[in-house]
Amino acid sequence: MNALRAGVAFALVLGAHACSVEPLPATPDALNRCDTHSDCSEGMCDISRHRCMALTRPEVFFSATPAEGRVTPSAITTWTPPRVLSNGETVDLDLRPPRTVYGTVSIPDPQDVPDPMRPERATNTLPIAATVQFRPVGLGDVVGAIQVATSMMPMSIANQARGATWSVLVPDGAYDVVVRPAPELLGRVPPRYERMFDVRSDSALQRFDITWPREHSRWSGVITDAMGRGLPGLTARAVDPAHDDALVSTVASTTPSGMEPPGAFTLLLSPGAPEDWTLRIWSDTSAQGWLTVDLPRQTLERLGDHGQALRIILPDDTGLPSYGASRPAGVAPGACVGCVTVSGSVEGEGPNRLPRPLRDTTVVFRAPLTLPGLPPEARVRYEARARTGADGTFTVTLLPGTYDVVLTPEQGAYGNAVRRGFRVRPDLPAQRGQVFSLAPRIPVEGRVLTARGEPVRSARVTAIPFARAYLDHPCLQDPALRVLSALAVNTEVGSAGDGSWTLDLDPGLYRMLIEPREDSGSAAVLSPPLCVASRVQGFDLTVGSPVEVHGMVRDAARAPQANAALEALVRVREGSAPGVVVRVARALTGSNGRYTMLLPGTF
Repeated sequence: MNALRAGVAFALVLGAHACSVEPLPATPDALNRCDTHSDCSEGMCDISRHRCMALTRPEVFFSATPAEGRVTPSAITTWTPPRVLSNGETVDLDLRPPRTVYGTVSIPDPQDVPDPMRPERATNTLPIAATVQFRPVGLGDVVGAIQVATSMMPMSIANQARGATWSVLVPDGAYDVVVRPAPELLGRVPPRYERMFDVRSDSALQRFDITWPREHSRWSGVITDAMGRGLPGLTARAVDPAHDDALVSTVASTTPSGMEPPGAFTLLLSPGAPEDWTLRIWSDTSAQGWLTVDLPRQTLERLGDHGQALRIILPDDTGLPSYGASRPAGVAPGACVGCVTVSGSVEGEGPNRLPRPLRDTTVVFRAPLTLPGLPPEARVRYEARARTGADGTFTVTLLPGTYDVVLTPEQGAYGNAVRRGFRVRPDLPAQRGQVFSLAPRIPVEGRVLTARGEPVRSARVTAIPFARAYLDHPCLQDPALRVLSALAVNTEVGSAGDGSWTLDLDPGLYRMLIEPREDSGSAAVLSPPLCVASRVQGFDLTVGSPVEVHGMVRDAARAPQANAALEALVRVREGSAPGVVVRVARALTGSNGRYTMLLPGTF
């Protein structure tokens, strides 16, 4: 979601070089051939070309990039809105000219005296370091943000303005603009939002100075223990759960500074920030273990009057760092009260099936908690993280309780793993000797075949993690597989001469994307979902009948664009799930700017 972060199958990157893939060996024989309609598993047979063709293609996005990814005065990478296509349809794509948007980034001078007639506006401002992100409206989860950092150099475009200046090349259109201050400013400056900013088509230059308002949405409160004592050593922030927990507010510490009492915090949110945010409270993450408490905004509105005077009570025996009055005698400041030191090791199967230590494996312990006094909507968890050394050992500090242990090895031969129900006993100050064993990645085997059952060689087979596309898939109902599916990564291989292929995968939920050779006459196809929990054999995949589209790519001056790179993408999702974006076809225009592209008929 981030934007999709995380989480899309292929990132759409500006520049044709980002789309290049080393070609697989090609053979001249056509794979998609038919003589009658009965020879086609779907669609119909184009008798004139003896090719099976589908009839329509679900919604598809197009991206068109000038030759070799170069930006010219009349062409920049351009995207189209989603559309449904019919076989044989002509789709002409017009590249837009680049538009330069530039400006400054500043905040109101805190010592400036406001204008009584317009107190929300600043007379004097201060430049700040920040990152400016442009996200195309309607394509934010398909296209990565166009991003630029501010510079403290003079602006050369107009007026020789000085301060935090920036400029970016984008096609015209509507954008959601997010400005994120430099990390050192997040304690007092929240992210800034500008919705539906119009990059005009009638001007090559457009100035856009970004200044924070004087007034922000303010949420204040105090975090205390059960005795009413303020708890220092915590941080509070607002995050957007719909977009990979992106930060949407300032970051506040409950450690006293100035006149604020222990446990107090204040968060600022700019106008335009997401409304369905979550308050996230963290204990000191500089330690190995930390507590996380998530409270939805709707819950906070019941706890305080319009976001003010919030009171959040946390027990002082839940792994919170110990400071001030809440620190027991003899406990060092910042130490975890009541925690247990857990030491263990991670090993994998080595030569001759003998175990060997695995270094650089990330070991994460997570335990959900139920804290008395918090609303039922609150999500609380304790988490600790460690990395194994050269001998495969690690040490973490944990609260007593029952944990899920997630292991992510650095070595590609071993798969991710989850150990559920790991118990940390409260009656011991330390636990030692726990060994976690990792198995090799799971082999998935099959063949790529034509509709007639003939082998397809040199097809690219890519396993794409697909957990983000489903709300309630049976594979994700298993708690361990749900966790592991979120860790899975893309893996690809080419099919052999007999159509066979083998992929070694981490456990999780996948769909296989099959991309036949460009000269095959067949389109890409996406397999049914595959839950990978143990070895899979005989997962044969049949290439589908294509939807053929063709057209011309022109620049803004209406000149045909030779060697322009085209990509067709689809978003696959169930209901309101974030979804997965998959590239299903690619093409290059010829010397006359024309192209032909074969799209899958079904998905």
